[in-house]
Amino acid sequence: MVGIVSTGIGSGLDVNGLVQQLVAAEGQPVQQRLIVRESEFQSQLSAFGSFRSALDALKTAAERLGDGEATSARSVVSSNEDAVTVTAEPAAVPATYTVAITNLATNERLTSGAFADSQAAVGTGNLTLSIGGESFTVAIDEGNNTLEGIRAAVNESTENTGVQATIINAEGASYLVFVGDDTGSDNTTPVTQ
Repeated sequence: MVGIVSTGIGSGLDVNGLVQQLVAAEGQPVQQRLIVRESEFQSQLSAFGSFRSALDALKTAAERLGDGEATSARSVVSSNEDAVTVTAEPAAVPATYTVAITNLATNERLTSGAFADSQAAVGTGNLTLSIGGESFTVAIDEGNNTLEGIRAAVNESTENTGVQATIINAEGASYLVFVGDDTGSDNTTPVTQ
């Protein structure tokens, strides 16, 4: 027969210590499971954040596809920006283009009517020459009213904005010629008297 054993106060056993150890041993698997679950939740939360970030990037890209200006934009490159500058409109057809220069811009050149020679008297008054939107005036009087005198007055003017005067003698006639220093449509040389 089995005897009854008393583990009471007089037995010398640490009942409180035993109970604490039993409770701790019983709780360890639960605590371990909770730690594992927490780790799983953290991983899922991190994955959800990455997924959300990817969705936001996809949304931004999709919005740009809906923007007609962004999707129809064209880029263009000139192989020689000093010679030709180019821009592309959204409706431009993708292609490679070649620019051939057939004529170069020349300086603006104005020629007077024919005079007997370079000493021929032209007249007196104010001669206004304009180039590139800037004008200057030379006074023509009895002392410089010949082709040579006008040429000297224009070339020696301290207000000259970029016009040179010269005389061309040909076929028994002389011509006064005004030549702009720069080329281009902005540098035409109107003359008024």
